[in-house]
Amino acid sequence: MTSTLTIHPDEKAYALVELDLQSPSMKGFHRYQIILVDRDDELAEYRWDLGLTENFEAKQFRIPSLWLHTVGELQDMADDLRDTTAQPNELLPAPDGDDMLQRALDLDQAVRDYRKGKRNY
Repeated sequence: MTSTLTIHPDEKAYALVELDLQSPSMKGFHRYQIILVDRDDELAEYRWDLGLTENFEAKQFRIPSLWLHTVGELQDMADDLRDTTAQPNELLPAPDGDDMLQRALDLDQAVRDYRKGKRNY
């Protein structure tokens, strides 16, 4: 994959990714916004350093576009995700550990019984 130094907000993009990667100076991790665009019928990668990783509460994320959205649209989506989802699963209820373990054990036993020909009706 090649790299590019310029992108235009109106050009179509393949995907946008925000990842925490080692900085080129090897002095800690930085959050990078990586946008994949078309250059001469090949994917090209544009990287933008957003700053130190510890300055971001939001988790790393990926936004696939498959040439449906422009660079500007993807960047707007990324801004919204970064600002609103520090914990994307915070609204989900926490599972009860003991209950989940028991359900997994019951399922395992049911599969073993089925393989042995035992049927529960």
